[in-house]
Amino acid sequence: MQRNVILILLLYAVILCYIFSPVVIANAKGYEVTFVLPDTSVIGSDLLIKGTATGGDTVDIAIGNLMAAVDIPIDENGRFTKKITLDVDTMVIVIKAYVNGPKDRDGNPVEVKIGEIIPEDLGILDNGNTQVILTEPTLSIEQSTNFVARNGTYSITGIAPGSDCVDIVIVGPKGSYGVGTDGGYGITAYCVPISKTDYTFSKAINIDKNADEGRYIALMLSPGLDQEYGYGCFFVYDKPMVESEKKEDRIADLITSGIFDFKTQPEALDLLTSKTINATSGDDLSQSTSFIVGNETEAFVPPKTSLDVEQLANITAKGDNYHVSGTCYGSDFVSIVTISPKGGPGTATGGVTPGFNISTVLIKNHSFSKIFPLDMCADLGEYEILVLSPGRNGVYDGIGTGDLKKGILNAYGGYESLANYKTQNELVVIIRDATIDAAGSDDLIQVLRVTIESPYILLEDIEDVLIGSLLKINGKTNREQGTKIRITSRSDNVDLPMAIEEVEWPTPDEGVFTATIETSEAVVGTYVVEAEDGVSYDRVDVNIVETLPTVMLTLPNMSFGIGIADRAYPLLNHSLIETPTQSPTSTSPLGIEKMNESISELIVFLKKDIRWVISVTIAIFILIIGFANIRREYKKKKKEHQERLINKNSVIQGGTPEHEEAKMFLYEKIKRILKGFVVYMKNYVLSLRILSWVMLILSIMAIIDYIFVFFELHYVHLGVLVSALGITASILIFEKKRVGVILALIWSALQFLSLQIDSFGFNFIQFLDFRFYFSIGDADFGINLFAIVLFCLFFIKRHELDI
Repeated sequence: MQRNVILILLLYAVILCYIFSPVVIANAKGYEVTFVLPDTSVIGSDLLIKGTATGGDTVDIAIGNLMAAVDIPIDENGRFTKKITLDVDTMVIVIKAYVNGPKDRDGNPVEVKIGEIIPEDLGILDNGNTQVILTEPTLSIEQSTNFVARNGTYSITGIAPGSDCVDIVIVGPKGSYGVGTDGGYGITAYCVPISKTDYTFSKAINIDKNADEGRYIALMLSPGLDQEYGYGCFFVYDKPMVESEKKEDRIADLITSGIFDFKTQPEALDLLTSKTINATSGDDLSQSTSFIVGNETEAFVPPKTSLDVEQLANITAKGDNYHVSGTCYGSDFVSIVTISPKGGPGTATGGVTPGFNISTVLIKNHSFSKIFPLDMCADLGEYEILVLSPGRNGVYDGIGTGDLKKGILNAYGGYESLANYKTQNELVVIIRDATIDAAGSDDLIQVLRVTIESPYILLEDIEDVLIGSLLKINGKTNREQGTKIRITSRSDNVDLPMAIEEVEWPTPDEGVFTATIETSEAVVGTYVVEAEDGVSYDRVDVNIVETLPTVMLTLPNMSFGIGIADRAYPLLNHSLIETPTQSPTSTSPLGIEKMNESISELIVFLKKDIRWVISVTIAIFILIIGFANIRREYKKKKKEHQERLINKNSVIQGGTPEHEEAKMFLYEKIKRILKGFVVYMKNYVLSLRILSWVMLILSIMAIIDYIFVFFELHYVHLGVLVSALGITASILIFEKKRVGVILALIWSALQFLSLQIDSFGFNFIQFLDFRFYFSIGDADFGINLFAIVLFCLFFIKRHELDI
């Protein structure tokens, strides 16, 4: 048993020796490598690898598990040298050496090419390794002098490990306006190579005799780890520049691309740094210094650039013109952008989509002017008006072109995106981003706002006027300056002279007009003052009196009248309220005169509003029919009652006292009259059919009224709509259709309330319009009492069609 155990252990030892003998032999026959390297190195720089080997013909070098160099010869003294570029992501690297190439655990050669990963499962061992810590690139500079004369020499030296070259940009005291160090463009660029051994650089610059005097800024730039400026390539006007054939030309190409034209020294430096060291996620490096050529001068002030803009009015009306004018220095043209309150999806001033418009206006003698016709389909509300100048370079710096419309569409998503999805505020931000908010931009902007409204005229109330004095008429409007307002004043008997006045805008917030009319030929009475311009209309009443009343009754801000809110005809005349001086039993000449005056005013009133005349006529006609039928019914009932009394007296013995019979007959008479009146009113005068006839007549007359008498665009569509509804409801009721009653209820309900705020009116006005008016703030309301009565009657009589 013990012999078997010993044999098994011996066999196991032989197997182990067999397994490890190649490694032991390889190590015994292997070589050792010793590296001579610095402890640190700069990323992006070349690392010179030096070392010695105890034997072998060549050596392979790997960084980590990645093969970096192969077949590096070993000289007779066992030394080897190889330069490699460190372009890795880690900050600590392990450098490994393989003499005569990598070998597996059996000592067999393993071929690994440059850039390939060394296999880990073959038991490959290196012949020596070491670690190197990597650091980021740096840039340091030093200038030869702070002062230099024209025709002198200025030099810069520095150290920039990690880069192939540095770019030196010299910006003159006047920027691109002046003459630079080489006698040419005011901004000069030089590309200076870096030594591969000690990473130093040096540049001597000859100052031209014509160079500007003053302080120059020298900016040194290094592209950093990625060896590219900015995002990896320059973006000029938000588009990548065409790659330069040589890296040495990158900054020079940028300087000469045109975007630095008409830039002062601060503007040029701001623009250059925005493209390099200040670019998002960039790793570029920079150092700056300054020197003075000749004598130091005052800060350079470029030629004047300015933009002043004005608009005549902050409010304007549809159908008028909007006028923008101003002065501009430093540019040949301006761009004017109008943006609807609804943004791109809205309707522009011209009445078409999209909701923004970009116009180019040429400048003459530093002045410009532009008139925008305002279409009736333009959106109501506040428009943003942006007036822009591209500055001295003639291009908008965010898009690189003077064609603002084309540049905006190309750079910000195209027509569909702007027209269909952008709000007013978003469009303003886009315009600013493409112009004045671009880095180093010299663009100019002025922002205006104008509110587009529906046209209106508003006459101010006029106090009583003495005969022979001047009738002064004042009004407000949003119509454009120069619009002619026709003003008439007339009563039933006298037409005063007509006046035609033009609208003026003493302030940008309100247009006004004023007229004075002689009253020497007037008579005592109420006059209607009307103002119209062909589109808008308003009217007020004024009393022309012989003497002004000594006592005036103050009424609340409420009136009771006929018509819509802007056509109220007051039934209360304050000027006629006087303290009585005559005896109540006698009628003085003054009282008779007042009665005649009141009758004349009523006649004038009826003539002025034909709607009221026809309405009264219809009412009288209905009353006549009602009373005629009541009288006929009364005679019929009286005759029947007398016959019943005769029959009753013939049956009853003894009879009834004569006074009791007369008393009973009177009571029965009154009772039956009232009962007959109620029955008749219920079944005949106020039948559903009669109500339908009233609704039909009113609807037809309303259409005639709107089309031929008071044709107003902002009311006609409502009136005609309700008129058509009333006609339809009447026909359906005549056909005994239940739905007709429902439409009749809607027809009358739509006329309950009217609302008037400035030029905006909401009402479904019909022909017969009896309203109670009241005001809350600047809003006028009207409650149509007649419509309410009709609604109640239609509701009560709905049972005639079993509703």
